[in-house]
Amino acid sequence: MSQRRRCSERGASARKHTANHRHTTAPQRSSKERTLINHFAPRSRLPLIALAAGAVFALAGCTSDAPAAPSAGDSSTGVPASVLSDAQSLVDQYSGIPEFEAPGDSFDATPLKGKSILVVVFSQQAAQLVTLADGISAAADAAGLESSSINADGNITAASAAIQQGITQGVDAIILDGVPAQLVVKDIAAAGDKDIPVVASTIGTSYETPGLFGLSSADYVLTGKLMASGAIVKADGEAVTAGTLTFTNPAVPDALTGIQEVFDSCGSACSIVGTTNVEPPDWGTGLSSAASSLINGNPDINTIFAVVDDTMGLLASAGVDATSNTGVTVVAAQGSGAGPLGVVQQGGAFSIDPGQSAAYTGWGAVDQAMRAMLDLEPGEDITPPRYIDTAVLKGLDVADQDAIYGNAYVDGFTELWGLSK
Repeated sequence: MSQRRRCSERGASARKHTANHRHTTAPQRSSKERTLINHFAPRSRLPLIALAAGAVFALAGCTSDAPAAPSAGDSSTGVPASVLSDAQSLVDQYSGIPEFEAPGDSFDATPLKGKSILVVVFSQQAAQLVTLADGISAAADAAGLESSSINADGNITAASAAIQQGITQGVDAIILDGVPAQLVVKDIAAAGDKDIPVVASTIGTSYETPGLFGLSSADYVLTGKLMASGAIVKADGEAVTAGTLTFTNPAVPDALTGIQEVFDSCGSACSIVGTTNVEPPDWGTGLSSAASSLINGNPDINTIFAVVDDTMGLLASAGVDATSNTGVTVVAAQGSGAGPLGVVQQGGAFSIDPGQSAAYTGWGAVDQAMRAMLDLEPGEDITPPRYIDTAVLKGLDVADQDAIYGNAYVDGFTELWGLSK
């Protein structure tokens, strides 16, 4: 197979299994081989997407790239009518069930029947990563591929060992399901040396990792824009004074960039007056106190951007909306699990949660892997979002992703691959 074009060449433009499926546990390494990322290994059974991204934000230098919080504005100044109109338009544009978007040219996948894919799942405690793995399995089955998976249990050393195991087994492609790709660069290179392409998923579209063939992920900058627009629409012309709860995750700086871009158009009527970083191992006890401190310390706050919706259940159970400011709205994102979506479905303070289908992302990852095995150009596999709020979820089964996002991607991909009947 000729030299493949790497994902890094495309920069920010980058937009399940057969009866032979096998599940194994990743081999463990000695304590001397453990890295700092183990700090982010699961310490509870919370379904945290945070576990899927580890310390990439810090190690990749993303801290300095995150947008600076705007200075506090005059809360007596309302949002300009044009900004409110634009926010409503963006919300309306993405409120429907997403349509399938072809990531590239069609191709014939039939020569790949019987090829093998190894899926390295960073943590099966993260609901989104499990759903994504199910999507990979279904897509592989549709294409006649054999797939197997290894659960890294939130440990980057185990993820690295899993990649090496795939190399030893001689698989035809490797898909990283939530694994922080920038922390396994040497393993990706080792796979490349054996002509085994590696595809990453759910790490955003703005990261350049040497050796990756391609990505399948949401556009978290757009997600941030939907979060900010939802907050503006919710405020209905009033000023939006926000606090943010952040943590080290590749999606966070992208989402903050999207929020910033919308707030920049808003002038002094939209501001972020406080930011608190709470790492996932501390969410159980730290989130509620951080949110309460932000709200009680800034009486004008009417919005909290919590970025990832796994935090919603924790904040709801802590009674965040029962603080001194009862008008606060918590805005999150991912739309990734029945728990958080159930909270949004109930309404109240937790009513906005734009997200995307993790299963769709899984099909996109298989699309990228097959393009690599056929020596084609990488696709732009960006999972389209849906703006989700209480009204959108009314009467839906929040445990059924197809009910929320549809499944047009199934027919879309199978036709794209020349497999439709």
